[in-house]
Amino acid sequence: ELKKYNGKRVTLMACSSCNASCNDCYIGYTGNRTPEDLYLQAQKLLANDMIVRIDGAEILTNLNYLKTLKLVGQNWIMTNGLRIFREPEIINLLKENSIDTVYMSYHFGIQDKIDSIPASVVDRVIELLKEHNFKIYLNCTLTSHNCDNIIEYADIAYKKGARGIGFNKIFQQGKAT
Repeated sequence: ELKKYNGKRVTLMACSSCNASCNDCYIGYTGNRTPEDLYLQAQKLLANDMIVRIDGAEILTNLNYLKTLKLVGQNWIMTNGLRIFREPEIINLLKENSIDTVYMSYHFGIQDKIDSIPASVVDRVIELLKEHNFKIYLNCTLTSHNCDNIIEYADIAYKKGARGIGFNKIFQQGKAT
């Protein structure tokens, strides 16, 4: 039996596209919205007094998605940072679209085992974002290989300039191995 959704929050998934192939990827869906469709759907939801969040595998695979983030008043993105590393001028585009906060994965102690983006790349993106006064938050996957050093990782994240760090236990979901 179908029921009417009575909530006020909706997350629109923009895409399943990504510019990396990480072993810890949790995305279990496929498909990409066109930027025009994403914008139109967000407009409809906003017109119905909904709170809209935009998410995706890697939102920066299509920079035209950013205008929808601006439309819904979303000042943050979650990214692997690879495109920012390769094209630092994207930082200006993020600012133009009112993005001032970036969430990134940084898997202390196991980065090179589960993530296809080297820690050195993540470090450089953090530096670039700090230079432009972005708020940075890190997400770290915990496994039996790195779970004993949470306090140390939180301290390192703080020294790198992160405003916060989240710890996630690894579990098999989506494409994660």
